[in-house]
Amino acid sequence: MPLIVDLDDLNYLHQVSNMPKKNLNETIDNIVDYLVKNCALLINDIEKNKKPVTLINDEILKYIKSNKISVVSQNNLNMLLTSINNYIWGYGPIQSFINDRDISDVYIFNKNCVAIKKYGKLQFTDIKFPTDKSLLNFCYNLAIKNGGSLSDINAKQILSDSKSQKDAILRIDIVIDPITYTGSQVEIRRLPKKKKSFNDLIKEGMLNAEIQKYLITAVKSGLNIVWTGRGGSGKTTLINACLDYVPKQDVQLIMQESEELFTSHKATFMQKVKKKQGESDVEYTLKDLTINALLMSLDRMVIGEIKDEEAMEFFNAVYSGHIGWTSVHSPSSEECMNKIVHLMKYSKTDLPREDLMEMLTEIDLIIYMEDYKCCELTEVAGWNEAKKKPLFNPVFKYTVKDKSDGSYRGEFIRIGDSCEKVMKKVKKAVVSGKLKGDGDIV
Repeated sequence: MPLIVDLDDLNYLHQVSNMPKKNLNETIDNIVDYLVKNCALLINDIEKNKKPVTLINDEILKYIKSNKISVVSQNNLNMLLTSINNYIWGYGPIQSFINDRDISDVYIFNKNCVAIKKYGKLQFTDIKFPTDKSLLNFCYNLAIKNGGSLSDINAKQILSDSKSQKDAILRIDIVIDPITYTGSQVEIRRLPKKKKSFNDLIKEGMLNAEIQKYLITAVKSGLNIVWTGRGGSGKTTLINACLDYVPKQDVQLIMQESEELFTSHKATFMQKVKKKQGESDVEYTLKDLTINALLMSLDRMVIGEIKDEEAMEFFNAVYSGHIGWTSVHSPSSEECMNKIVHLMKYSKTDLPREDLMEMLTEIDLIIYMEDYKCCELTEVAGWNEAKKKPLFNPVFKYTVKDKSDGSYRGEFIRIGDSCEKVMKKVKKAVVSGKLKGDGDIV
């Protein structure tokens, strides 16, 4: 990115003492504020490689000249341009955290409080934004260059950046006033572009070899699977690993809010929601995408995460014979179905809760994740008509045991065999050739 500028173009500049840090920060804030408010389309075009990056430097120089901003030397001017370009095209003061592969999350709670999550542990940093205005401009620019638009009526944005990092996709959550009253807030999650294999996940303690074999069999057998747990528990990581084992002949559609799930599977459609931006009425929700998916010839439908009325359309598709995968936030494998029913009710369906719960018995497997571990793998064996409740069949559980030396040890335990409903699908997969024989059977 060329940042060298000829000072002859700025002949009004005069020699002054070095600009104090406070004045420099204020100057950068003012210039960035000008750029995000007046050059949003230009920034977006440059980000998409439609226009050369030198045009933004031209705008900076125009601002410097029209506002008679004094710098002391060519070097100072170049440093100023570099700082502004770092804000516009990079991640400013948090760039080093974004580049660190061992950091999974960056949290900006306010201008004075920036934290990171490294190896699963929260750590507070010394990084600060000089002013509230500086942080707000940082947020506006993040939104602009990643296809979003912040305003009073769009004060919360969930975006993704799949271009700036060679090895990661960034999921960006931005909140500004009037939603937050303690200053602008940002969370950035770093999702590796190179997905982790089952061998990687075994080494990291997410599961063991027996669970790996079980999951591969589940995928090849076409089980309907729901991953559950709180945010950051490892659901997306495990779904991505499982996607590598989808049978080649299966046609699938992956729908998501941000670009987190990815696969090299050739027969895959990828779709993403489109939210309203500013005055635009253009919007495509997960519900819209799911309704459209019902008109397609698909073997498998995947929604990265359900959290609204799309739950009704998605499980209607599963109930109609499609293979379905999704994730949802809930506190356990058995509570997962209650949470899904709650979300289905958002669609204003008049179906009673009991009917919705029975509909969900088309789910074959619920995987509860906690602290990056497969804590519960529970099959849905069917429906108990007498008790009007689903039948659960726990298969694996992660338990913590006391050791003789007073310490604790966690281990994955097989606590049951697969139910008849699941085994029926496994045997069908063997007959069709998707499973190679007894060695793959649960």
